[in-house]
Amino acid sequence: MIRIIKALSIILVLLSQACNDNVDKEASSVNVESIAVENKAVETMLVDSLAVNNAGKQTQTQTLSVTGTVNLSDEVSVEEVVLIKVQLIDHSLADAPFVLINEVELTNISTLPLTFNIPYDPNVIEEYRSYSISAKAYKMNDKNELVSVLYTTQTYPVLSHGAGVRADIYLSKY
Repeated sequence: MIRIIKALSIILVLLSQACNDNVDKEASSVNVESIAVENKAVETMLVDSLAVNNAGKQTQTQTLSVTGTVNLSDEVSVEEVVLIKVQLIDHSLADAPFVLINEVELTNISTLPLTFNIPYDPNVIEEYRSYSISAKAYKMNDKNELVSVLYTTQTYPVLSHGAGVRADIYLSKY
């Protein structure tokens, strides 16, 4: 939007120069001053418009999210799991690592299924790309380190190609 403002400013200056070529010097100074005032007014309106548009986007960004539930296989007891990381990822490129859009950590793991809510910025989502939910469950080992023990083993698509904003996922060892 700032580029548009600069482009309009340049156009107005060029127009004022063209007007100046066709009038005498005394009249041209008046025209240049009035065009400069009009230029500033147009610039102010565009900046105000940009602020309103950005405010609308910020409000929209705060309300959009992917939701769902997490269930765990019986291979690991719920009591052992201390952390589950649920990620919204872009996996559009086959030969490249996925792009992390956002991630939430679930730590209050007592009863299943667990619910998650991953906020995302709708301005970074493109319909032609592929998005999904991925997750890992962690437990503490003997050295008090986090070790991943369960994973999503299939794709849970969301947000594009007709997929919705909800995913009910299942974590297992294989």
